Amino acid sequence: MEQIRNIDMRSMGFNTDWDLASKGASGGILVAWDSVLWDSTDVWRGVFSLSVAFRKSNDNSVWFFSGVYGPLSSSEKCLFGEELNQTRRLCSAPWCIGGDFNEVLGSRDRLGGQQVTAGMRSFADFIAINELADLPLGGSSFTWARGSNRSRLDRFLLSGDWLAILSEVYQQALPHSVSDHCPLLLSPKMEFWGPPPFRFELAWLENPQMEALLVRWWSESVFEGLGDVVIGKKLRFIKGKLKEWDKEQKEVDQGRKRILEDRLMEINTLAESGLSSTEDYEQQGRLIQEHKELLMLKEISLRQRSRVKWLLEGDKNTAFFHAMASARRRRNIIESLEVEGEIVSDNERIIEEIIEFYRSLYSADGMLRPIPQPEWKSLSLR
Repeated sequence: MEQIRNIDMRSMGFNTDWDLASKGASGGILVAWDSVLWDSTDVWRGVFSLSVAFRKSNDNSVWFFSGVYGPLSSSEKCLFGEELNQTRRLCSAPWCIGGDFNEVLGSRDRLGGQQVTAGMRSFADFIAINELADLPLGGSSFTWARGSNRSRLDRFLLSGDWLAILSEVYQQALPHSVSDHCPLLLSPKMEFWGPPPFRFELAWLENPQMEALLVRWWSESVFEGLGDVVIGKKLRFIKGKLKEWDKEQKEVDQGRKRILEDRLMEINTLAESGLSSTEDYEQQGRLIQEHKELLMLKEISLRQRSRVKWLLEGDKNTAFFHAMASARRRRNIIESLEVEGEIVSDNERIIEEIIEFYRSLYSADGMLRPIPQPEWKSLSLR
C-alpha cells in the first residue's frame, strides 16, 4: 500500500486525485479521476469494493462509480454479494460498477463452457434485481487468460439512469502483456462505422409544411431516362433534401426550445415574486403548449427508433424510449468478425471484409451460365 501511495499519479498526464482500498497481500483497488473535471463528494471503502461519488465541476449532477475485486472462495462470495447489494443502496444516483468480479455470468463467458453454478445464478440475480445493463464486449470474448483457460471475469455494469445520460457508450478489451487480465475501456463514443442508413421520420409528418415541401422537391427534380431510373433519381434527390431540411429543423427546434424554457423560467420567477401580469399568464399558456409540441416531436422520433411496437401512441416515457433506442444501437454494432479463422476487431478492417464478402457474393466471375439452345418445334403424335 505504501508503494502505491508513493506513486506520483500526475506522471500519468492528469491533474489527478485518487483513492485506494486494499486487503492484505491480495492486492487492492485504485480509483483515480481528473480533479479538473470531477469533484469527489464521498467515498465508501468496502472489503471487496471502493465506491466514489462524483460531481461535475460546472454543475450539480452526481453519479457514482464502484470498483470491485471479487473473491475466489465460495464463503467470501456470499459476503461479496451482500456488499454489492449494500453498495447499490448507497449509490442511489446513476451508477457504474466495474472491475474483476471473479465470476462469470454464464457458460458462454468461459471457453468450453461449464454447468451453471450457484455463483453464476447469484451474479445474474444481482444484475437483474438492480436492473443493470451488461454491455457487449468488443475486442475479445474473454478478459482473463492463463494457459489454455479463458474466461470473462471483468466487466462494466451500468444503471438505466446512467445510460440515459450517456447512451452512446461501449466497452472494449485492450491488448495486455503484463497481467493475465486485459484492461477494459469504457468509452462514451461509438466507433465510426460510416453514415447511418436513411429512415423516414414519422415526426416529419407533424410539420404542416412537409406536404408542400415534398411536392416542391418532386417537381424540382427533373431527370431523363427510363421510368424506373427517373423515379430512383428523384427519390435520391428528395432523400438528400430531407436530410438537409432535418438538420436545419433540429437546430431551429433546439434554439426555440431553449428560448421557451428561458421565458417560462422568467414568468415563473415573476409569479413567485408577485410581479406577473395577466398578459404573462396568457403567454405562459401559449409557451407551454408550444414546448409540449416540441417535446412530442422528440418523443415520436425516439419511439420510432426504439422499435417498441406494443406501446400506444399516447404513452409518454421519453427516457424509456431513449434507452431502448440506445440499446438497439449497441446490439447492431459488430464488435468482431471471424474471417477464415481469424478474429478481426478493427472496425475499418471489418468494413473492408463485409464489402469484399458481398462483392464476391454478387459478382459473376467464374459463374456457369446456361448455353442458349435453338427453339424446338412442337411435334404432335397421332
